[in-house]
Amino acid sequence: MLAVSSRGDASVLAVVLAALAWRPTAVLAVGAAFVASSWRWDASSLEALSGAQAVLGPAGGVGPPAAAAGSWLAAAAILLALAGAVERTGRVAPIDLARAAAAGAAVAAVVAGPALGGHIAVRAAVAVGAATASIGFGLLRAPRPRLDRVLSVVSVLVGAGAVASIATDAPAWPPSAELATVGEGAVLALAASALVVSAVGAFAARASRRDGDGALRRRRLYPAPGPRRPRQR
Repeated sequence: MLAVSSRGDASVLAVVLAALAWRPTAVLAVGAAFVASSWRWDASSLEALSGAQAVLGPAGGVGPPAAAAGSWLAAAAILLALAGAVERTGRVAPIDLARAAAAGAAVAAVVAGPALGGHIAVRAAVAVGAATASIGFGLLRAPRPRLDRVLSVVSVLVGAGAVASIATDAPAWPPSAELATVGEGAVLALAASALVVSAVGAFAARASRRDGDGALRRRRLYPAPGPRRPRQR
């Protein structure tokens, strides 16, 4: 919700994404990605990030080259950080879809242009592509624990590379921040979290009820055999 609407603060969005990924490396990777993005535009407000891109163009295509590369690296760090949570069974659960949607929206906010109300065709395409890639990466990593660990470390290195690339042409540190945008982001994050928890809970309850009904039907069709009676001679 924060990334789609570009409301609130990048620090709040980073916390939400790190919580969704639920792994230590994600905290470092996502944190570095949003430090780089905020530093480039000298503001941590998501509205300021989208506003700058609305005026100048998508971050990934606007120079200087090192800054544009830093935005792409930040987007890659977010994607890799959130794309490793698909269940080991290889099935995509509702929480995995929520992570993928969040990853797609965050990647688009960092690298692909203005928010709602502007020319959002590129941003929408990047969001859908990144969400799809997140699911694909998750399915690829699920049965391969070693690959999962390697890509988790790579996400941190890519995030650090984003900061290093931005630093070559960045304004003075730290970027400006406003308490109001942090509070706004926190409220939106709580509302989005409540919606996600409700949706996941409803899906889990429905799946449990469906599995229970299926087990009951199987017992009716194939009842367990009773104890054998001894033969009478």
